[in-house]
This record gives sequence, structure tokens and C-alpha cells, in this order.
Amino acid sequence: MLSSLKNTLDEFRVYQQMEIDRFAEIFYSGKEQSAGDLEKLQGAIKPALDRCKALEAEQQDLFKSTLSRFNRIYTFITQVCRLL
Repeated sequence: MLSSLKNTLDEFRVYQQMEIDRFAEIFYSGKEQSAGDLEKLQGAIKPALDRCKALEAEQQDLFKSTLSRFNRIYTFITQVCRLL
């Protein structure tokens, strides 16, 4: 289920792996984040946001609902794994 949703999200081509990696590098740096880091995070997601905004309204809605579903299932699985 989760991998199917991930594949569906990938098909939209809204985000790229290098953008995800860049965001994660800044977000999980282990240091207290500064205003400069916030700007870097925003810069890392701006290309994906622009690509999402360029989608037709129906495609945007489908992407958002699929992403929301992915997030809910991922959160649930993470919580279950913590109990093991």
C-alpha cells in the first residue's frame, strides 16, 4: 500500500530526490536551526512547490490527497514499529 502510494506520487514528478536530500541535509543537521537555515529549507522546496502549482487543479488535488494518504499511513506504520 505505502509503496503503491509512493509510486503514484513519483509519477507526478513534483519532487526530485536531490531536493529531498538537500532538505533532509539541512533539517537533520543536528544543530539548532537559524533564520538562514529556514531560507535554505524554503529554497530546497520551492522548485517542487512551483511544479505542483503548475499542475492542473484536478491534478493538484489528486497529488495533495495522495500525499495526505501516504503521510497518514506512514505515520501509523511508524507508531506501530515503535511499539515492537
